[in-house]
Amino acid sequence: MQPMKTMDEMRQQLIDKAEDDIAFRGRLLAEPRAVVEDEFGIEVPESLELRVHEDSRSVMHLVLPPEPKLDMQDLRTASGGICEDAFRGW
Repeated sequence: MQPMKTMDEMRQQLIDKAEDDIAFRGRLLAEPRAVVEDEFGIEVPESLELRVHEDSRSVMHLVLPPEPKLDMQDLRTASGGICEDAFRGW
């Protein structure tokens, strides 16, 4: 049994195959969930939305990682601090 591939390995495998096989590319664009399930023999949870975007000569996609969850202290630090006393007495 082969070890489970990482997300980056799976992504690269899909990209490589899409570059070589135009029919596969079209199906990946139209039915990403079905393609991933077929290619890797896994079930993609319904709670996970898969989107495939194709760059062109005039369009480039930049994909950002998920925003980390910040707690109140993180927000205070990121914003330069919040002076809670400044609003007392209003």
